[in-house]
Amino acid sequence: MKTAIGIVVFLFSQLAYGQTTSIAFETTDYKFGTVKEGKVITYSYKFKNTGKANFKITSVDASCDCMVPTLPSAPVKPGETGVIKVVFNTAGQGKAKRPSSKSITITGNTIPAKTSLYMQGYVLPKR
Repeated sequence: MKTAIGIVVFLFSQLAYGQTTSIAFETTDYKFGTVKEGKVITYSYKFKNTGKANFKITSVDASCDCMVPTLPSAPVKPGETGVIKVVFNTAGQGKAKRPSSKSITITGNTIPAKTSLYMQGYVLPKR
């Protein structure tokens, strides 16, 4: 209960002081098809700050150590675009019979605060 109240207070304080913004990604789900294990996949998720405050990333969580994001070096101003580049190393990820689905969760001064970016496809095992 205390957590829920804290979240509500945080959101209202952010709204009251104009510190939240909104972003729109071109896509949040990159499908890389079928690759052989060991391939390194890189994808750039492009977004636009559609709000009225600078977009600031406060944290990033990856679903696995095999994913490494590169974030914008400075806050993205309203109306400007930015890129979050993600590198996925498929070494040790070969599954063949089921798709691989990995994600990066970005937390920032947006509503909602978290946005997930996905990479999906098949990683064939080394033979």
